Amino acid sequence: LLINKWVEQTILYNKAIEKNFNEDSTLLKRRDLFFKGLVVSSFLEQETASNIKITKDQIRKYYINNKTEFQRKEEELYIEHYTTKNIKRAKAIVSFLLTKKLNPKETISSSLRSTNYIKKDLVHPLFGEKLFSSNSSVVGPIENGGEYHVFNILEKYKNGSFVGLDLVSDKIYQRLYKKEEIIAKNKLVDSLKK
Repeated sequence: LLINKWVEQTILYNKAIEKNFNEDSTLLKRRDLFFKGLVVSSFLEQETASNIKITKDQIRKYYINNKTEFQRKEEELYIEHYTTKNIKRAKAIVSFLLTKKLNPKETISSSLRSTNYIKKDLVHPLFGEKLFSSNSSVVGPIENGGEYHVFNILEKYKNGSFVGLDLVSDKIYQRLYKKEEIIAKNKLVDSLKK
């Protein structure tokens, strides 16, 4: 696929050269502007990146001071999602999840499809209603598209609850880094003007 894309690009590029697109003044200006922007952004990154340090304490303080930004707007579940094409196996997964007893010949890890946070409106309607209205920690088996789905609800979060710092620390880091990057860029530009 990657090779096909490269071959396609090469063929198209050669045809464009043949038709003198490489001499088009508008394209040459756009190329020069792009290159100038690339050089400037690379220079800024190299000159400022080493001066930007975001600490865990800064992330924690940001989280505390802006906690309402991290409040859930809707219910959310943290689930394990198992799938199998065999109803007997699906029932064995349910049995294990409910009792934590497993037939020595069985293992359920090979059926684990994913572990995710899910929101009601972003999950297939067939699953969403059952998952979000269930009083049990295990939902299923539910047949869909020739597969049986079993869900293990690890955690339920109510609308209005707060997303934990561990789940948003990367997002906060990016925000703080971007803010510090702008400050460092402005300082650099000011120092070069003098």
